[in-house]
Formats: sequence, C-alpha cells, structure tokens
Amino acid sequence: MPGNNRENAMRYHIPEELSKKARAGHDLFLINLITNHVLLTVILLGLIQMQPLLLLIIPVISFCILGYSLLRAKKSLRVDPWYAQCHWQICAKRSKVFIAILGVWLVFMIVAYLVYLNAYVGAEEQLLNQALSTFQQMEIEGQLRSTKTLLIALMAVGGLPTMVSVFALIVMEQDALHLAKTGGPLPEWVLKKLPFDGSVETIEDEIETETKTEVNP
Repeated sequence: MPGNNRENAMRYHIPEELSKKARAGHDLFLINLITNHVLLTVILLGLIQMQPLLLLIIPVISFCILGYSLLRAKKSLRVDPWYAQCHWQICAKRSKVFIAILGVWLVFMIVAYLVYLNAYVGAEEQLLNQALSTFQQMEIEGQLRSTKTLLIALMAVGGLPTMVSVFALIVMEQDALHLAKTGGPLPEWVLKKLPFDGSVETIEDEIETETKTEVNP
C-alpha cells in the first residue's frame, strides 16, 4: 500500500509535445461543455418558445462529440504514449457518465414533447369543428399555449441535473487540463488500468538524481 500511495501522488516531467497529446481530450470535452451546453443553450433560449425541439440540437451535438471521445480513447491505447493514454481514459470515463446523464434528459424531453404533441393534435381536431363559437376557439388556443409553456418548463426542469453536471465537469476538466499540462498525478483507477511503464521521467527521480549529484560531485 505505501508503494501505491507514492505512485498515486507521483508527478511527471512531461515534454510540451506529450503535454499537448494529454490535453487534447480535455480540450475537446471543455469545448463541448462550454460552447455547446452553455453558449448554445443561451442562444436557443430565445427560440424555444417558437420551436421547443430546437433544444434537441444540444444533446445531439454532445452525443457526437462524446462518441468520438470514446473512440479516440480506445485508439489512444494503440497510438499514444503512456501519459496521453491515461488522460484519454479519464476523458472516456467522464464521457460515459455524461452520456448517461444526457440520455436521461433526452428521454425526458421526448416524453414531454409527445405529451404536448398529443394535446396539440387534439386541439387541432377540436378547432376544425365548425360548430365552435369564437369564445370556445379562444379557450382551446389558450389551453394549447398553456400546454406549450408547461412543455418548456418541464424541459427546463429536466435539464437542471444536466446543467449542474455540466458546471461540475467544467471544474473537473479544467483541473485535469492543468494536471496534464504540468505532469500532475494520475487517479488510482487509471494507474490500475495502465500501470506506469517508465516511459516518462518522474519529478521524484529528478530530485533524487540531483541529490546524488550534489552528494557525489
């Protein structure tokens, strides 16, 4: 166990080229979170009143990016150096968790929209009735607008866990990005999956080498 604790806290001397490869997955993840889930959401907020299904653009784009991350993480095991492999596996694990969260939100959105669609079709059939008075038509149209407002509210409520996850993942990915840049320690589960292969020099090894050089000039 002591050896494992030392290995988990180990820092690495990472060349810039290797650091770029290790950061690539985190950069992509952050682009998805910030550009797609934050900025695009803000842009679409003014349009969903007219077309609620526009919100589906966000999870669709996200699924594509996350799917690519999973494939790239698998490829990384064949083509990338050890340290970059480790960081791609971190991205893959977080991608799987986020895919599950998005899946729940997507199901919630689809069910809410189907409920609205059923109400809309029913209202359209009623409005075709020539015997309806103007007041009755206005009442049906008002109910339809209320149903649409409820649909948007349900989509927003269903999206709250997703948004909380987005902000939590942004913090986690920024931290991971910093560690990939500075050669910071890796999580224990990654080291169990991909044990240290000695392909990069550790900071501890550098310190020990410098100490021996000072003692034995």
